[in-house]
Amino acid sequence: MRKFEYHNPVRIISGAGEVERLGKEVAALGSSALVVSYESYDFMQELLHQVCKSLSTAGLKVDTLYKVVANPLISTAEEAIELCRNKKIDVVIGVGGGSVMDTAKIIAAGAKYKDDLWNMFYSRHDKFDNIPPTEALPIVTVPTLPATSSEMNCAAVATHDTLAEKAYVAAPCLYPALSILDPNLLVTLPAYQTACASADALSHCLEVYLNNTVNNPLQYRHMEAIMLTIIENSQQVLKDPTNVELRGIQQWTATVAWNGMTVPGTDGFFPMHTLGHSISALFNIAHGHTLALMMPAYMRYNYQHNTERYFAFAKDVMANDTNSGSLEEIILKAIDQFETYLNNLGLATKLSQLSIPKDQLEKITQESIKVYGDADELIGNVKPLNKTDLLRILELAY
Repeated sequence: MRKFEYHNPVRIISGAGEVERLGKEVAALGSSALVVSYESYDFMQELLHQVCKSLSTAGLKVDTLYKVVANPLISTAEEAIELCRNKKIDVVIGVGGGSVMDTAKIIAAGAKYKDDLWNMFYSRHDKFDNIPPTEALPIVTVPTLPATSSEMNCAAVATHDTLAEKAYVAAPCLYPALSILDPNLLVTLPAYQTACASADALSHCLEVYLNNTVNNPLQYRHMEAIMLTIIENSQQVLKDPTNVELRGIQQWTATVAWNGMTVPGTDGFFPMHTLGHSISALFNIAHGHTLALMMPAYMRYNYQHNTERYFAFAKDVMANDTNSGSLEEIILKAIDQFETYLNNLGLATKLSQLSIPKDQLEKITQESIKVYGDADELIGNVKPLNKTDLLRILELAY
């Protein structure tokens, strides 16, 4: 195991109907609140009305900003930050999926940030000259999409409007003070968003699981349990989407997939996210879907560099018979089965299926290296990836 420190201060309230407690809980954090949600919010009107009524009834002054899009823009956060400063907002509340919760975090930190907002982001891994935030307004999240674990971690991502770059910020001040997980809020989630959420949550474990050679069996078994649960539950939820119990399992599993508990003592590399972020920034494809595009191709390209972990994936996650066939045949069969699972969720796993021109693969590669490459233009991986490696993965995904 690697040396590590672990701390997570987020208070979780989980259960059907618990969103009704929002006003009372937020009133303990301040007297004015900004509610952040989606630009197109017709499907959430009832929930947002309930949220604002709960806050007002508890005596809070409420302002709203419903302008977040699927791949959140830095300009939206900048607008909200001015509102927070002018209205002297005490608490920022994100009601929605990862894009909303991440925007809420950026707003809360930005309200106290003295520098240019983009400077807090890790947008150039070759220099790492960002200035992370050190303080933020209290953050409350009400997730409506079980995908990113943003409700229980200290990271956020955003896209720069003019640079068309998607980058991230991570700092202890970005931990929410409170997150309310109410599975009732998921029962109307469309099948496509449910599928994307499942792929996203899976990827958070898969990136760490496949990219480690350290001796850390507890963490690997923890990740295997999470991945198994996501795979089983996602198929059940798509058949019975209004089942609150199934939605509750889906929600909590997604939360623990990336709340920090899977990673202590491991190495951290995220090549699939690297390529996925570039694809979503350039083509505005849902984040979870970009990971469905990248996971099978990356696995086929990378398995020879860590066959022990891929064999464990075949045996302990995909439940394959590992006594017949060669090691390579067992691994490739498991990858094929995993891709079929993603397809059965309704997700395309080929870039060509989403009409991304093949001549754009070079552009995706360049953007990935520009934002996430180190000083040697390499992407972190169990075996570092160069431009040629990234392009080959994209070609396998085409």
